Amino acid sequence: MNAAEMINRGIELELGTQQRISRTISWTGRLNMAYNHNRITNLFRANYHQEDLTGGGLASLVEGYAASTLWSFIYAGLDANGVPSIRGSWNSETGTYNLYNFNFWAPGDARGFMVASGPRTAPFLVNFSSTFRVHDFSVSFLLTGKFGHVFNGFTFNHPATINPNLPNRLLTEVMNSDPSVRPPAMPIGADPGRFFFWDRFFPFLEDRVQSAAHVRLAEVNVSYNVPRQVLDRIGGIERARIYAQGNNLLLIQNNLHNEDPEFPLGMTGALRPRASFTFGVNLSF
Repeated sequence: MNAAEMINRGIELELGTQQRISRTISWTGRLNMAYNHNRITNLFRANYHQEDLTGGGLASLVEGYAASTLWSFIYAGLDANGVPSIRGSWNSETGTYNLYNFNFWAPGDARGFMVASGPRTAPFLVNFSSTFRVHDFSVSFLLTGKFGHVFNGFTFNHPATINPNLPNRLLTEVMNSDPSVRPPAMPIGADPGRFFFWDRFFPFLEDRVQSAAHVRLAEVNVSYNVPRQVLDRIGGIERARIYAQGNNLLLIQNNLHNEDPEFPLGMTGALRPRASFTFGVNLSF
């Protein structure tokens, strides 16, 4: 049955031009820009567990928010026992926030103590392609840009119950940090037996949220059409084209550890694409 309603609003604009500069020189360009915003307008759900919101997917849909919203905890320092804690729900009797430590699941509706950090899916998309032709040479490139979204940046690996992680390169940074500002790498309180539970919180803290905005030089092509008079001298070849292509040549981003937002560091099965080059010759007889 239909259990929810969502509204999408957006606009797309495309501009293109083809300029003939001279008899042997020309330029073709195309700019495509798109914006899309979505929001869940109707979805009844009485309660959310913290894993519903941190896990993403259908379980994390919340009325009034974008479908791809990233939810985060607000770190609140160490509690009286020296255990890291998050800011919990508002306590009207004390006029302060409750604190929930890292040793157990946070109680109550997760919407009361987690914050919406932004959409995971980019609302703004930009693509620009350009082709220059000079005599028998052709040079083209494709730039893509995505803006206005966020992702969970790289963090220290706390051990888990299953498949414990080895400490990564952020170990020194975490060990030397102030535990009142950032959770310690190792237990310093009186209850180290629940340390394995910390990974339910540490990867989803608000200070880990990074801008996913980036511009990517997706493709560059260079080709040369061998002139007719050269082919006539060789004989037997109707057309010949020599070409070179490069992919994933440049990424411009603005986040703490220079991550590719679409292939974050440490994400299982998400290896950052490397620059690749292809060279070839096309012959027609």
